[in-house]
Amino acid sequence: MNRQIAISELDATEISKDVWITAQQHILLYQLSVEGLTVEKAARASKYANRETAQQFLRSPKGQQALLWSVRTYLPQAGIVGMHTMLELARHAKSETVRQLAAADLMNRAGLVAPSQPDARASVSEGLHISINLSNVSGLEPERGLTIEGQAVTQPDA
Repeated sequence: MNRQIAISELDATEISKDVWITAQQHILLYQLSVEGLTVEKAARASKYANRETAQQFLRSPKGQQALLWSVRTYLPQAGIVGMHTMLELARHAKSETVRQLAAADLMNRAGLVAPSQPDARASVSEGLHISINLSNVSGLEPERGLTIEGQAVTQPDA
């Protein structure tokens, strides 16, 4: 039979060298970072006297450090949930587009990407020089209008 554990029965948690948080603080952080509760609801769930007391801890340097620790600690669990969500979308989404995007995202995250297409843009060396002569704008002549590396560029037919 499961019994509810009192906060006083829990041990403190070391979040970094010689930095400890109480069980009450740990529960507050869990409620915020994993359960997504508001500060007021998380304070109530972790048996703080009021929201202000919980906020005072969260605003402190130790509270800020502990909040980052909590997110780093519980993020892998969220990653698993996210992966399962993407798998479900890839398998069962009503929209074919959603299924395709979810599958592509999963493949990309797994490092399975399609071979890249050759870049259609020409590679440009550092010494490229482009000069545009606009002195004869109305009747642009190729040899006077645009020159790249000393070679005239012809105008496309209009």
